[in-house]
Amino acid sequence: MSAPNPKRNARIAERVEQLNRQAAPGQRLEAERVQRIVQGRGYDPIFYDRLRRLEGRARQGQPLDNAYHLLATGREEPARPNTGHRVRQALHSLQQTLRATNGPEWVATQGIGEQPRRGPSQREAEL
Repeated sequence: MSAPNPKRNARIAERVEQLNRQAAPGQRLEAERVQRIVQGRGYDPIFYDRLRRLEGRARQGQPLDNAYHLLATGREEPARPNTGHRVRQALHSLQQTLRATNGPEWVATQGIGEQPRRGPSQREAEL
């Protein structure tokens, strides 16, 4: 975190005030919070680029969704959790539960791309 720069903070407060005049009431930003974000980022160029993007959206009447996140991280949306890993864990837990209650002979799973398993009476005849 860099030291506060009063001149830059005053200019940012002006820009936020101007942005707030163009934004919808529920979309307005707090100048102090924006100043803390830019100070935490060390007044880097990415922050100013993202602030320009928000100013453009406000001029066009577009919503300023996730504005603080955009200014703080430079990314549009928060990173989404890896749901694929959670699904695999849930399926693994289900398989373990089935094996525990019914025994391993009752749980037959087939991976994607595998050929269906055939018992001795289900073999295809070779010609």
